[in-house]
Amino acid sequence: MADVVTSALWPVGGMVVGGVITWFCYAKAAIQLRSETAELRRLTTFVLRGMEEGGLAELNRDESGRITGLVLKGRASLRGAAAVSARGMVVRGRQPRVGTLGQSAGNENA
Repeated sequence: MADVVTSALWPVGGMVVGGVITWFCYAKAAIQLRSETAELRRLTTFVLRGMEEGGLAELNRDESGRITGLVLKGRASLRGAAAVSARGMVVRGRQPRVGTLGQSAGNENA
């Protein structure tokens, strides 16, 4: 009977020790995650305020000053330039190939 109890205690003891180790690992990871989240929140706020001051965005805030929304502003401009030139040449003895109004080029029979 003592052998049965002893053989049953080893797995149970191993599970308890494993559970404690796992709990400590999760607790440490949670603390690191909180720290990383706070740093990312601080940097994101820094970037959004820079966008607002640069005129690229408008931030919506609640009563406590926390950012609740973002309106992006955009601008566009279009510039263009065109140049057209033509040169004419008169050749004697030839008829132009372009027809009269309503006639397509090269269709002299219409």
